[in-house]
Parts: sequence; C-alpha cells; structure tokens
Amino acid sequence: MNIKKITTILFLVTILLFSITNYINAAEGQSMQLSLKVDNKSYKIGDEILVDVYIDSIEGFSGINTFIAKKFYDNECLEYVETIPKENWKVAGDAEKVLLRKMEGEDLSKGKLCTLKFKVLKDEKTIVQLSEVDACNDEGDVYFEDKNVNEPSIEINFSETSNNMNNQKSYIGIILIAVGLVGLIGVGTHYILNRNKQ
Repeated sequence: MNIKKITTILFLVTILLFSITNYINAAEGQSMQLSLKVDNKSYKIGDEILVDVYIDSIEGFSGINTFIAKKFYDNECLEYVETIPKENWKVAGDAEKVLLRKMEGEDLSKGKLCTLKFKVLKDEKTIVQLSEVDACNDEGDVYFEDKNVNEPSIEINFSETSNNMNNQKSYIGIILIAVGLVGLIGVGTHYILNRNKQ
C-alpha cells in the first residue's frame, strides 16, 4: 500500500471521527421541559377537560417541529376525545399517542403546543401523563431514552359541590329510611293497641 492511499484513509478516518465528536458535543446540553395545565380546578361527571401541553424551556437548540408522546390516563375515569394542535401544526395519533408535525412557520421553542380533550366518566381523582416523549427539529432533538426530556403529569380533581351533593343524597336516603321505620313502628303499635281493646 503506497503512502498516498494511507494518507487518504487517515484523512477520511479523521473527518469521520471529527464529525462523530461534533455530533456528540452538539447533543450534550440539549434538553426540553414540558408541563401540563388544566382550565379548571375541579370537574364533575360529563364535563370536558382541556389539558394544555406547554413547552416551558428548550436548551441547546432553537425549537421543535415534530413531537411524539404516549398518553397515560385511566380510561375508566376519562374518555379521550381529541388533540387540538397549535395553529399551523398537523395532528395525528390516537387515544394512546400524540403525534404533531409543524406544517409552516417557525419552530416552537416555548408556549402552548397542543390541547388534549377528555370527557369525565367517573368522579374519582385521576392523573393524565405524557411519557416516552421524542421531539426534534433540523438541528437538534430530545429523546426519552436519553433522559433529556421530562414526563409531565397532572392530577385531575372533582368538585366539592359534586361530592357534597352525593353526601346530601346519602343523608336524605338515611333520613327517609328512618322516617319510614318510625312510621311502620307507629302503625304497628296503633294496630296492636286497638286489637287489645277489642
């Protein structure tokens, strides 16, 4: 093997190593923080819940144009209705996954990304969570496997009014049963006393 071939091979290997090193260094320090917010503090059966997905911060690159995540929620308590994307974004996915893609405009670096709409089926405290989040643009990315993006969750509560109404119904039921028993005892006592007089 002549010196020219050896030099060419060493040059190509050097470029390859330099590219890999640059990619690794670019990936270091890239991260994203998400949060979930609701439009109300408490709900009752039949209500629709709007869970807003926010990008709180992105470090190490300018923003995202693609977003994928899994939705975790109790489908006995909540029914998934739809995902409402940010303007100029297209939504795909189903009851289990969110898939968003920017169609035009600038990449998103902060603010509301989309809204998840649910319907309340049962008045039990429950949680909505996004997990296994992957997001990227043309110059950077975050992956749940690299642990450089969080898995936001939010607790869904139910109205005290709804709980109080349920408690009131229970009390009313107990009172009606008690009144019924007292009435039966009164009728029975009256019948026995009249019978003894005869």
